[in-house]
Amino acid sequence: MEVNDVTEKVIGSLFKVSNTLGGGFLEKVYENAAVIEIAKTGLSVKQQYHTTGLPVCLLVNFYRPKLEIKRIVANSSWNLK
Repeated sequence: MEVNDVTEKVIGSLFKVSNTLGGGFLEKVYENAAVIEIAKTGLSVKQQYHTTGLPVCLLVNFYRPKLEIKRIVANSSWNLK
């Protein structure tokens, strides 16, 4: 699977959560909903996983009025099979 495919699945899932729930919940509610939606796409998901040293990182902030997503950083040695 290409990085762009993973990105599309993750961001699509996050927008679905944001559009469905709207604002006003604690961050944990959005995090749990995001994990469920991302898992539905067939991707493996870990919550609150320590990211130091991982080749891919995604920071999502549901707390702002609009969904805020920071970049995914991919390492060329990372294998997305």
